[in-house]
Amino acid sequence: MKARIPSGTREKRLPFDEDWMQQRDALPRVRYSRVRRRLLVAASYVLFVSCFIGMSIGRLLSTAIAYRVIQGAIVIVTLYAILGGTAKFGLPMPSNSGQWMLLLMPLYFLALGLPRSVLAWTLRDAEPPEREPEPFPV
Repeated sequence: MKARIPSGTREKRLPFDEDWMQQRDALPRVRYSRVRRRLLVAASYVLFVSCFIGMSIGRLLSTAIAYRVIQGAIVIVTLYAILGGTAKFGLPMPSNSGQWMLLLMPLYFLALGLPRSVLAWTLRDAEPPEREPEPFPV
């Protein structure tokens, strides 16, 4: 028999919602503390800034820099999958192909756009063409 959602205020529906999610194993496995969430955000900002600093300092070809960054991102995703799948760290893991696609799609776009980003970041502005002096009016 299908469970009926109670009518009324949110306070009346909240215990039903929690029980329903617990029965279907839909509750999040890990709830990170505020400190851990802030550390993860800070680490992502440090990674983002270090990528741009590395691109501006480097004098290599754009594809070489871009694919080093992509390799690093692939290593991070692979380590996440290994730790989440084998160890008991409680990391949320994709459970179907659609979720895996959503996890890997940013790597695809990174591979497409990063070489151009490196070139746009490192190349100098084009110098304006020299104009011939205009003849004096006669």
